[in-house]
Amino acid sequence: MVFKGISVTEYAKTVSLEKISETAGRLSSNIQSFFIRKMKDEPLVSACDEALVEGKDSPDDFHYVLIWNRGVIAHMVASQAYADGKSVIFVHDGKDAVPVLRAGDFIFTAPYSATPEQKGRGTRPDIEALDLLKSFLQSNSIDPGQVVLHPGYGFNSEDPLFFEALEKRGLRFIGATSRHIDFIGNKVNANKIAAQTGIKPPGSSGKIETSEQALSFFLQCRKNGIKQIVLKDAYGGGGSGQKLIEVDDPHAETVLQQTVTEWLEKGTTFSADQWIEKSRHIEMQVMVDQGGNVRFGAPRDCTMQRAKQKIIEETATISHAQEIELRQAIHDYFKMVEEKLESPYVGLATFEMLYEPDSDTFNFLEVNTRIQVEHPVSGHQGGIQFIRTQFDITKGQKLQDQEKLDRRRKKAGGHTIEARICLEAVLETAMIKFIKEMLHKDALTLGVGGDIDIGLPERANSTFYFDNRIMRDRKVDNGQGHYDTMVGQVVSRGIDRSAAIHELGLAVKELQICGVPSNLGLVIAILEDPEFKGDLHSSKSGVVGRFMDEKIAEKDLQKKNREQWQLIKDKLKNNPEQITVTDMVRVIDLPPTPQKTAVRDIIDLFIPPESRNYEKSSGERSFSIEPGLINRDLFRFLSCFQVSRIDSYPESGMKMFVIPTSMENPFRLFWEYYTGENPFEIKACLQESHTLSCF
Repeated sequence: MVFKGISVTEYAKTVSLEKISETAGRLSSNIQSFFIRKMKDEPLVSACDEALVEGKDSPDDFHYVLIWNRGVIAHMVASQAYADGKSVIFVHDGKDAVPVLRAGDFIFTAPYSATPEQKGRGTRPDIEALDLLKSFLQSNSIDPGQVVLHPGYGFNSEDPLFFEALEKRGLRFIGATSRHIDFIGNKVNANKIAAQTGIKPPGSSGKIETSEQALSFFLQCRKNGIKQIVLKDAYGGGGSGQKLIEVDDPHAETVLQQTVTEWLEKGTTFSADQWIEKSRHIEMQVMVDQGGNVRFGAPRDCTMQRAKQKIIEETATISHAQEIELRQAIHDYFKMVEEKLESPYVGLATFEMLYEPDSDTFNFLEVNTRIQVEHPVSGHQGGIQFIRTQFDITKGQKLQDQEKLDRRRKKAGGHTIEARICLEAVLETAMIKFIKEMLHKDALTLGVGGDIDIGLPERANSTFYFDNRIMRDRKVDNGQGHYDTMVGQVVSRGIDRSAAIHELGLAVKELQICGVPSNLGLVIAILEDPEFKGDLHSSKSGVVGRFMDEKIAEKDLQKKNREQWQLIKDKLKNNPEQITVTDMVRVIDLPPTPQKTAVRDIIDLFIPPESRNYEKSSGERSFSIEPGLINRDLFRFLSCFQVSRIDSYPESGMKMFVIPTSMENPFRLFWEYYTGENPFEIKACLQESHTLSCF
């Protein structure tokens, strides 16, 4: 007997070999997991001592944490607030999923942030809400002095105007002052300070004030053989406000002049900087207490990104000597900022650099004046709970000596790696082009909405940080892109980098996300990439690009298939006599999705709902076909109608097929359409003259 184009014996051998290979791979993975010992990590604790900084007589304690944010970070902050004996006031925009409350918690309705259009012009609803906040606290008998606002990340967390508004109203918050945020957040200022340290920025024009200045820098870069430059908004972040220009492109000067003119007219503060094409994105976690003491957490490598958004973050594999040099340069940086503004920067910060492996050079990128998404990497690597540390710094407690923090990190040992889990759908080429041309944004994916079921596995070496509102409500609403697509972070530990990658791979593969698309496939592709596993990756690595190209092509094919499917439906409805054999083949070969054509797809296409009246019993009906007409494609066609088995009758020279009774009517109509025969009435249903050319 022939099955799938080969003999049944050969097919059975192939299946057996595939199963043996699959079993061997699973056994190898389990053996590797068995020999990777469990990391005996201590609970994460604050990096502060109980002692106050010099000059403080009593702690600036508080009872409520006001979380001006949502999602994973809101859950993280709330968890630490509860652990510290605090109650929580959640900000809620009235549209988002409602936070999970405990006794003593409150919800305050306000925008998470102003829209880009609202910022910089007229009144802002998020700042106006601060006046309503005072009334809200008063009506609930809450002393404003007992409330501290935590901005999280994103939204207003680096907006100096928002923090200035808090200061003017006498409201307390976690983080640096508006003056420090404004000064460091301005990349032009930050570059000037960094240029005086051991971590200098790439070549820069400084603040662009005229088109001639930008053109002069561009021509100098061309003369020096610089391949790319980037126009960079001084207040942009996360890849926004950047325009990359290929210096050798024949249209480069025109693009430069047009962009510079547009940005100058809008009043944008920006510079033109040399673009480093091949690099590793290295970050240092910085902590500064109210006494100006600067301390450091474990450095991170955040090189694996897509469209300037990080996907995988891990412990940086730089040398101890390199780390010591970086610490000194960063310490000098913050001391210069303190001298410039006549007061120390207070709180957490992330010092970001681009490391060039070929020249062994660290280049200054920027400083983020907030906690970051990837802070658990440094936290789990060094045993530090950074959000709790933020609380203690706000109270006025002193950071521990660096030697003590380093001993804790050395005791923890191993390697830490994290994956961001996002709910998103890959876009087709036409939509990517539309967004780029009409909205001037580079987007390969969009957030999704719908019912969702997330199942978190239990793994000894992995920690799962997820948005508890979605876990509770099993619903996500981000189809319009109002919120960030990230719903969780998976942090894994291993005795070395290889073990950590292996553990994260297992954790992500066991993570169950059903109902909406996610980036799990991309995460797994990165973790299994030989270049990444060998620690040889850089910003030029192709694994992300290859994965996205494949998924975009798949999406384009889906769109094409849907269009062809609709054309056949329209033809069947309006001109049924025009249906061709090719159309019939497309019904099976071009389903709307990459999955196998479903029976319901065929029924929906060829049988109108009003004419469906097939039997609901669980019985079966048989029909026969000449053996000479049977091939692989016919099997695939019959599978669409749930043919369950095939019996051989040598004495009759026929093959007997068995089909569920409920499928009898749709199958008969479909079969009659291109054979002219009813398989259930005619024993020799297909004469030798019928050739079934469509197969």
